[in-house]
Amino acid sequence: MTTRYNSEIKKTLILAWPIMIGMVGQHLFGLVDTIMVGHHSTVELAASSFVNSIVNIFLVLLYGFSSGLSVLIAHARGRDNTSRVALLFKHGLICQLSLSFIFICILKILSFNLEIFGQTKEVVAHSHEYLSYMTYSLALIAPFMSLRQFSDGLEKTLPPTIMLSVGFLLNTVMNWFFIFGNWGFTEMGLAGAGLATLISRTVIFVILALFIFNKAFYKPYLSDFVSSRIEKAAFKSLIKIGGPSAIQYMFEVGLFVGAALLMGVLGTDTLAAHQVVINFASITFMFPMSLSIATSVRVGFAAGRKHWESAKHISLSSVYAAALTMTVFAIFFYFGRHDIPYWFTDDINVAKIASELFIFAALFQVFDGVQSVYIGALRGLGDVKLPTILTFIAYWAVGATFAYALAFHFGFIHRGIWLGLAISIIVASILLDLRFRYVINRHLRESQN
Repeated sequence: MTTRYNSEIKKTLILAWPIMIGMVGQHLFGLVDTIMVGHHSTVELAASSFVNSIVNIFLVLLYGFSSGLSVLIAHARGRDNTSRVALLFKHGLICQLSLSFIFICILKILSFNLEIFGQTKEVVAHSHEYLSYMTYSLALIAPFMSLRQFSDGLEKTLPPTIMLSVGFLLNTVMNWFFIFGNWGFTEMGLAGAGLATLISRTVIFVILALFIFNKAFYKPYLSDFVSSRIEKAAFKSLIKIGGPSAIQYMFEVGLFVGAALLMGVLGTDTLAAHQVVINFASITFMFPMSLSIATSVRVGFAAGRKHWESAKHISLSSVYAAALTMTVFAIFFYFGRHDIPYWFTDDINVAKIASELFIFAALFQVFDGVQSVYIGALRGLGDVKLPTILTFIAYWAVGATFAYALAFHFGFIHRGIWLGLAISIIVASILLDLRFRYVINRHLRESQN
């Protein structure tokens, strides 16, 4: 049994490591912005937290919806249906572009009413231009996600990773130019970080599109891309998987967005500290997230061939690997909590608050890894509706209630908000574990009859 698990995790890691590097690179966009902006101004650091908290809701919806594409492509490959791969890719791209247009419109409307979120006047004043750049960048990152999921579904995870790495390097250099005004550029502060993100996302989308549409490996899967008709059934398939997946991610990220808004109510320093910890926690989360994506693709392929025993071993081996790795990160968070904040800010009060929050981040690391992999495994099995309900219960019925009550009624303030986050993730991991075991065992029983 151990040998089987070791074999499966090796195969999953081969698929996952480029995804992980790419996702870390993608989140390093925000991390580098945070580090550079934090050393430019504490108010701008708080404003970046505020803006990213809003924009990330729409980013997560785009990502969650696109994640269904890689699973459906894996199913089609499992059935050796090449023409359907092109059909799904075309419809997925149309969906992503349509969603990005809607989200841009919503964000532009919100940009005229930022005061409704209860942030300080100085934070709102520094947010407008940065929000504008981040809003328009959705038009580039949305089709990039479709290209990436198309490639991931074909188990070619390296090309998107390389593009994200290029984007990270380009974003870092332009941040240095635009934020601080180096090499003769105008010093733009936080707005410069937004401009750098917009430009870098444009570049990586264009390069990846040119690569995929001209590379020999992809041509058999793209031969029907232009000629294939628009089909209602294809949209329904994408919505059936991608819609609940997007909502699942939104529930978790939405809770963290709500936490950020509550932290902003408590003060600029508290919000800045939240931004420091959430950025670092987001980086470590990329390991289980990449495992989740790779697991969903491999489980989707196995499900397409009705190899349920294989799907079980793939899933559980990934869960164990995620738990082990996140344990290491939890230890690092706890013992590094007094030093890590100073990587982002020179403000002593911000660093002190952040060091307290790192304790709660350490508390939920393992559970966050486990629940992430289970979501991917269940998506690969085509089970998305009930897990969506379970994540709502965990994050909002339980987590949000505890966060608000502990912070504002029991005097735990910022510590209460993060304790509520930890409780929600622990509950989610337990519920999703129970759901996975029920679904996989049902398939195994049915296959034996």
